[in-house]
Amino acid sequence: MAMNDVYEVYQGTPILNIIGVVEYFLGNLDNAYNSFYKAVTMNPIDEDILQNLVDVAKQLKREEKVKGLMNRLLVESRE
Repeated sequence: MAMNDVYEVYQGTPILNIIGVVEYFLGNLDNAYNSFYKAVTMNPIDEDILQNLVDVAKQLKREEKVKGLMNRLLVESRE
């Protein structure tokens, strides 16, 4: 099964979170951040994914980017 097939089966969000966790434990914080960020844009109400993003963002000093993302998602949800 190719990665794209796995991605489609899990519809992106859970697999992106898993990839982020794996990248985190491998020490690839930028890759982990990118995976969590994309997962949050796809499913902003999943608290576990959001917490993973926040935790990595703190380590990378990217808290303001996450705040900006959440503000944009809140505005979009009101439209």
